[in-house]
Amino acid sequence: TVGGLMLVALYGYIKSHDLLAYSHAQQSAGFDHYFSFPWRGFQLAIGNIEQAHILSFLSVYNMIDLSAGLFMLGVLILAFVGPWSFRKEHLGYALYAVALYLMVLVVPSSGAYPLMALSRYVLEMFPAFMILAAIGQRRNFNLYYLGLCLPLLAFMVLQWVTGGLAI
Repeated sequence: TVGGLMLVALYGYIKSHDLLAYSHAQQSAGFDHYFSFPWRGFQLAIGNIEQAHILSFLSVYNMIDLSAGLFMLGVLILAFVGPWSFRKEHLGYALYAVALYLMVLVVPSSGAYPLMALSRYVLEMFPAFMILAAIGQRRNFNLYYLGLCLPLLAFMVLQWVTGGLAI
C-alpha cells in the first residue's frame, strides 16, 4: 500500500537517485508505458484496429484486450448500481476494483498493443467476479458466458501452442 510504495521509492532513490525509478523502468525496458488519461489506451486500441486488417493478429489481440476492458467496466458499473450492487458494508470491494482498474488503464503502452495484457490484469479484480457470480445464478447467463468463453479459450490456447503472443 502507501507505506510499501514509499519504501520502494526510497530504495529507488538510494540506488539510482530517482524516487520514481520503478515507474521509469517501465518506459525504458521496452514496454513503453507512460502515464495518460484512462481512456487513452482504448482510443489507441481502436485506432490500431481500424488501421490493420480486421483478421490480423494485431487487430484480434487489440479486440480481445479492448473487449476485456469494456466488459470489466460494465461489471464494475454493476458493482455500484443495479440489483447485483454491493451493499454499503462491502463498498470497499468495489472501490478496490475501481482503483485497480484505473491503475492499469492510466499506463497504456505506446506500441502496437496499447492495452497490453489487460485481459490478464482484469483477473486480479476479484470483486467483479463476485458480481459475475451473483449474475451467474441465472441459468441463461451461464450458458451465454460459456458459449463466449470456450471459443476464446480455444483461440488463446492455439496462440500459445503455435508460438504466438500469450494473451
